Amino acid sequence: VPGGAVTVDEARVLVERIDRLVRTRVTLHDAVSAAYRAASAKAPTDPMLADRLDFGRAALREQVELQFSNELDQLDPQVRPLRVSAMELLTGIESIDGLRNLRGLSARATQAVLRDALGALLRSTSTTHENDTTTEERHG
Repeated sequence: VPGGAVTVDEARVLVERIDRLVRTRVTLHDAVSAAYRAASAKAPTDPMLADRLDFGRAALREQVELQFSNELDQLDPQVRPLRVSAMELLTGIESIDGLRNLRGLSARATQAVLRDALGALLRSTSTTHENDTTTEERHG
């Protein structure tokens, strides 16, 4: 597409991928949230459990990166890890738990929040600012 414009078909496909991920994550949350909260509470004193939780989080992050690789690959290399981190945070069990249990949102309302936020992140092509830092800069 000339000038990097997004076609109607590409936009529809993005909406469908967002919807699929959101429905899957809310369903996952509803299935595992009680056990996840218990495991998270015990993880600081159980290294094996902490490793399993880290493995699960990494798998969910990888799923986000794979599901939206087309959009993420078009971003400035400095923006990409920031965007992935935001998407990971939004779709993580802890965040969904906050929407469902702390905010009292229904599964449907939670899905609407996540679809809106992910759509905004994936449609934005803004670049990084001088004062922004990447994950590697903060942790390395």
